[in-house]
Parts: sequence; structure tokens; C-alpha cells
Amino acid sequence: MNCWEILGLQPGVEERDIKRRYAKLVKNCRPEDSPEAWQQLHDAYEQALRYDDEDQWQEEEEEQPINMSRGIVHPRPVMTFRAPNTFSGHPLPDVTIKSEGEFTWQAVLDMLCEENETTPEHAPMQLAKALSFLEKKDLSSRMCFEEALLLHLHRVFRPLLTLAAAQTFRWHLVAGSRQPAIQTEINESCLLYYRIEKQITPFFASNLSPLEEMENGKEMATIYQSLKDNEESLKWFDIAVLNKVAEFELSDNYMALLIEYLSYSWRKEKMIRKWKLTERFNNLAMQHHSGYKKLLNAIKLKGLFYYPSSVFQSCLHAAEQGYSLAWYSLGKMYYEGDEVSQDLKLAFNWFTRAAQHNIIDAQYALGIMYSDGRGTDKNISEARKWFLLAAQNGNASAQYKLARISRFADEPLRNYEEALQWYLSAATQGHDLAQYELGQMYIQGIGVERDEVQAHRWFLQSAEQGYLYAQYHTARLYSESESIPQDQEKALYWFTKAAKNGADGAGGCHV
Repeated sequence: MNCWEILGLQPGVEERDIKRRYAKLVKNCRPEDSPEAWQQLHDAYEQALRYDDEDQWQEEEEEQPINMSRGIVHPRPVMTFRAPNTFSGHPLPDVTIKSEGEFTWQAVLDMLCEENETTPEHAPMQLAKALSFLEKKDLSSRMCFEEALLLHLHRVFRPLLTLAAAQTFRWHLVAGSRQPAIQTEINESCLLYYRIEKQITPFFASNLSPLEEMENGKEMATIYQSLKDNEESLKWFDIAVLNKVAEFELSDNYMALLIEYLSYSWRKEKMIRKWKLTERFNNLAMQHHSGYKKLLNAIKLKGLFYYPSSVFQSCLHAAEQGYSLAWYSLGKMYYEGDEVSQDLKLAFNWFTRAAQHNIIDAQYALGIMYSDGRGTDKNISEARKWFLLAAQNGNASAQYKLARISRFADEPLRNYEEALQWYLSAATQGHDLAQYELGQMYIQGIGVERDEVQAHRWFLQSAEQGYLYAQYHTARLYSESESIPQDQEKALYWFTKAAKNGADGAGGCHV
């Protein structure tokens, strides 16, 4: 606590107000009763009188609202307390407290914890109410209350109350606590929360379009995947999500989508298209009642399950609104048969609509369906048409497929020069199979003069991405080539990698 918090004044008030406040407080804080508390009050009084505009607090930067920085260092009086009545898991020392009136600091703490357990999302208001009961108490009572609350929040996960208390008591600015390790730990947790909150904020707003909901849902899923393996980060991520859900008017479609993308629901097997809420989701009810209820009401539970997939429903809704990206996503769902039963004809129809509206991935997918004869009759000419459109727009997989069609087509459609061109386009984008087959064309002299140096270059790039046959050919070139420096150590390394990846005898491949 700084001098202004101790005195209960706004920074920079006039000197006469400081003196009046000190005179009032010192009546209830006599040196013979509590020397430490009196000394702290007296020091605060003297510091307030010396106050200079340059001493005003500087607000923390938005991206780092919690930061251990300079503060007023004062010794804290030794105090004992019992745990709030609402907490039974890890009781604090049970010490008898002498009553100082209707509301002792311990009674106020009990009341705060009980109210917060009932409606945790009202933590700031509950804490303000609790402190109002302590206004007429002596300084020692407020200090005891603050320290007891600090210890309680360390033992019990009350995230919204923790955030409110950290801001109210300025734990990130105050030094000299009797519990510095706990204070630091709580500050770090708050900092973690604010960083996560800043990260997810762009993906929450009222009146999102169906397409925005789809795209935002995918972004939220990416953030979740990056945090899910860290228990502490995941806890605060969930709280940040609940706060945002409570803050904005979100559609049921978007909230249901989040439930699925953030793994708040699960299904036992891929082919069983019934989703059940997870224990992690159900535990959120204790942390933020209103946010939890909004999410729960967004899905239509049938007993313990809901179906169909929320992701599918959201995508269908966007598709019906005419969003071409949703058409592609819907086609992909029907093609893969994950969120919905596989239906290749419906997949073909949705891919066609999206491809005709220049969705590059849909053009590639349509080429695959024509090439393989899935959902439609096999038609290499149509496949080439759609691969070409996607390839011209930079799709590396389409460039690779186009190269193979040009390389392996029957005469007179076979065109090695064109194949080489498309292999090179895909390979320079990092397509491992294109790199390998480009190496094959150079090592065999197909459509180009035989060149072991160029072959080695492309085999090595593919090998480094894990393609086992490229690893085998890289090893052979290091072992046998006369065009590149032989290196038996590197040859052994790549032979071993290829063998471990399943290239038994190089899988029958030969240079």
C-alpha cells in the first residue's frame, strides 16, 4: 500500500486535507496499541506532505498491466487469522479473533468469500462492498484483511476475485509484503491473464457476420492449441473466454462453435457424431456463472449429448448466407466425413460452387475429385483445368499435381518441359514431393540434362522435410556420386534416417 491508500485519500490533495485525515485516523491507531501500524500511518502522513507531482503513479502499459515495480516499502505487522468459513480444503491457522464490533475484518472476509462463491463475476463490486465495511476500522484491521485475502487467493482458485484484489490493492506496485513470494505469484498469474485477454480480444464483438464467426473460431482454436498443454495458461485462457462471452452479445452459433473448437466438448469415436460436454467445461460454472450459462444455453443438449456438430452447423449457416469460403469448408466436411457423414456428391457440389467463385483451395479440391473420380466421373481434362487455375494462383499442391499430369500423360499430351516448370514452382514453395520428383528428373535426365548436383540439391531439401525416399537418394549420392564431394558419415546418417522411416532397402528405389 502506498501513502495515499493508507490515508484513504486521492493523490495530490491539499495539505489541510492530509492533516485532517491524519488527525482522524490517528485517534484509532495509537502507538501504545500497535506501534507498527502507528509508525506506518505516521510515515504515510509525512510522505504525503512531501508529495511532488513527479511522484505520481505512472499507469502500467496496456500490454503489461501487472509488473513488479517500485512502491512504498513498509514493514507489515505480524498478524494471525483463521480461514474464511467458506473455505474448507486448506484451512489457515485457527486463531481466536477478538470482536471489535459487528463486523470484524475476519467477518468481512467471510462475507466476501461467501458472496463471491455464489456470484464470482461480481468480484469487483463485492470487494468494494467489503472494503466499505472496513472504512471505520483501524489501519491494522485493513492490513490484516488484505493479507488474509492474499493467502486465501493463493490457496483457492478464485480468478475474478484475484484480478479485482490485485488491481484494488495494487499488489504489482507495493513492496514490503510479509508474503512476497505469494504476491509475486499472483502478480504473474494476473499478467498471464492480461496477455491472453489481449490475444483473444480481436475475436470477440457483437453482431459478427457468419463468415467472421467461422474465421474467428478458427483463430481461437489456434490460440487454444498453443496453450492447452500448459495447465496454468489454460486456466486463465478459460477465464478470459468467459469474460468475453459475458461482455458481448454473441450469437448462439458462435458460442456453440467455440465450445467445439476449444474442446469444451468431445466425442468417444470419430464415427460417433454425438458430442458430450467435458469436465473442464462443467467446472467453469464455479468460475463465472453468467458466462458459463450463456455458453451452455447456446447448444441444444439432448440429454447428455448434442448433435449435429456445432462447427458444421455454423458453416452451413454461413454457406446459406452466400459466403463462398463457407461453401469450400462445407465441401471439405462432406469430403472428409468428420463433423458430418461423408457424402462425396454433396462435397463435389459445394466445391464446385466455391471454385467457380475463385476459392483457390476449392479449385484444387475439385481437381482432386475429377482426377480420382470421387463424387463424379473421372475426367483428367477437367482435373487439369481446375489444377491449372489453382496453380496459377500459387497453390503448391495444384502445381505438383499439374506437373505429374504433364510428366505421366500419354502421348501427345506428355510435356516434360511443362512438368519441370510446375515441379520447380511447387518445390520452391517447399513442397516435399515436388522437390523429390524434381530431383528424380535431374538424376534421370528426364526433360533436362542429367545433373547430380541439382538432383542432390532437391533430394536434400525433401529429405530434410522427412520424405524417406529423398533421404535414401541423398544418402546414395553422398556415398557414390562423383559430382559432389563424397561423405560417408553423411551417407550413413541419411541411410539410417531412411531405414528408421521405413525405407526397407530404399523401398525398391534405385538411382
